[in-house]
Amino acid sequence: MVLVVGAGSSAAQAYWQRSQPLPAVTVTSGDLNVVATWAGTMPAPGPLYPGQYRDLANLIVTETSASGSTLRWRLRPAVLLPISAPGSTYVQTTVYVQSCGTGVVIAPGTSYAPPGGLLPGESVELCVRISLRADAPGDFTKVVLDPTVEVRAVQALS
Repeated sequence: MVLVVGAGSSAAQAYWQRSQPLPAVTVTSGDLNVVATWAGTMPAPGPLYPGQYRDLANLIVTETSASGSTLRWRLRPAVLLPISAPGSTYVQTTVYVQSCGTGVVIAPGTSYAPPGGLLPGESVELCVRISLRADAPGDFTKVVLDPTVEVRAVQALS
C-alpha cells in the first residue's frame, strides 16, 4: 500500500504539556572507600596437587564513605597471583559472594552488586578459591602461590 500526499493537503498536529513540581531532595556525594578484613584466620596452605583447590578465609568488604552519601557502589574484586607465564595457565582463581562453591561467582573483570548498587556502609562477604587444574604437568611443583586480593568500590550508575 502506498500513501501519496499531494502538495495541497494539510496535516493537523496537537501538542499537550503538563508539569508537576516534585518535592526538593538533597543530593550528597563524596569519595568511595572500602575496608577489607578477613573473617577468621587463614587456613594453613599445605600442598596443592593437580585437581585440588584451597578456599581462603572469607573476606568482608565494607564501603566506608561519609554517612549521608547518596552514592551507590559496586564491588570489583581481583585475585593477583605472581606466577611465571608458563605456569599461570594451570592456576585458577574464583571469587564467590558468600560461600565458596555455592555463592554467586564474580567473573574476572566484572563487578558485583544487587540491583541498584550497594549502599554506603553495606558489606559484601567474599570467598576466594585457588585451584590447580587437573592437567597440570608433573614438573609443575614447588611453585609458591602468594595471592593478593584487590578490591575496588566502583560507583554504580544504575
